Amino acid sequence: MHLVFATPVLPAASPDSISGMAGRAIVDGLQRAGVRVTRLGYSRVGAPSPGDDAVSLGEIGGIDELSLRPGTLLTAMSRGMPLSSAALRIAPDAELRAALEALGPSDGIVLDGVALAGAYPLLAKKPFMLLPGDVGERPFFGEENAVPAFLRRLLVAREAKALDALERKLAADARYVLTPSGEDGERLGLDADRSGILPPVGAPPEPSGLRLPAFDVGMLGDWTHPRMRAGLEWFLTEIVPLLRPEVSVAIAGRMPRGLARRSRRVLFLGPVMDNDEFLRQCRIVALTARAREGLYPATLRVCELGLPAVATPQALRAIPDLPVSIVRADEPKTFAAALHDLVVSQRTESLTDADGASFHAERQARADRVIADALARFSG
Repeated sequence: MHLVFATPVLPAASPDSISGMAGRAIVDGLQRAGVRVTRLGYSRVGAPSPGDDAVSLGEIGGIDELSLRPGTLLTAMSRGMPLSSAALRIAPDAELRAALEALGPSDGIVLDGVALAGAYPLLAKKPFMLLPGDVGERPFFGEENAVPAFLRRLLVAREAKALDALERKLAADARYVLTPSGEDGERLGLDADRSGILPPVGAPPEPSGLRLPAFDVGMLGDWTHPRMRAGLEWFLTEIVPLLRPEVSVAIAGRMPRGLARRSRRVLFLGPVMDNDEFLRQCRIVALTARAREGLYPATLRVCELGLPAVATPQALRAIPDLPVSIVRADEPKTFAAALHDLVVSQRTESLTDADGASFHAERQARADRVIADALARFSG
């Protein structure tokens, strides 16, 4: 069997996003099942060659930036498509059709998200499997652009409505749909016989050996995103004042503009070169999600690395099989108290890391079973 994996950007999205993890999980799972997979999409400007198993439609910059250009806005409004789809409509239909023909005979297409199919409806003319993506990762047209806040809110609302309508249409037309959580299946009204839950899986964790943490508490994420910033503000405002003076905190990842410093013992490191290595440098990880929708890649990675953490219930969404090293807490006092207890236990070596490799292997095996069932139903 030969399937074309159609994704907006090669390789499939960011490996640090739930959508990126889902894309990698299905490509790897399909290949382990003996399926030949050819990736199709745009290359990031300046990125290395996508490889022999990929066909590039050309180079593209940031989709958020492209979405706010006047020409993109005009295309989206005139065609009634999402801005993220209009931003991807660069190559003419004839060029995409030629690229598909050059790939040779195929048995169908796997749509990584809906934006590319929104730009090129011809992708959905062949039998296709759909990965709708994580609703929490929808574009928010970040603060680095010059769009006024009120206009950005209008565009975000329009984008959410347009993407939801497109997702529902494609989900209805797809032979099979793989969602990152059961909540997405319920939102799209999917039947159990045409859909499955594909658990996001990260890269296999590297053996770490002895850990020598430099920080007591660590946090990692893209804090410019509104749903991530809500968790950061909650932590800085409600949790940090409850922590003992000797507890050090390090926060890594993109930072929003205008974030006031609240405490001298909180270090803002910005983006780090190696996310896994940073997390291992922290005695305890704080997972502070507050949003009511979306999944959180940092939670999954902490579990796969076997690191101890304190997490809000929102941060644990769609991960029911938690390692024993994860403590659930929602109220500020209980959250801070749990952090203190785990920090002391880690300092005194009475707390050991969990078996992250087994956690990862179990999820990968589960993903492979879901993909095998999806293939049987897709080709049946």
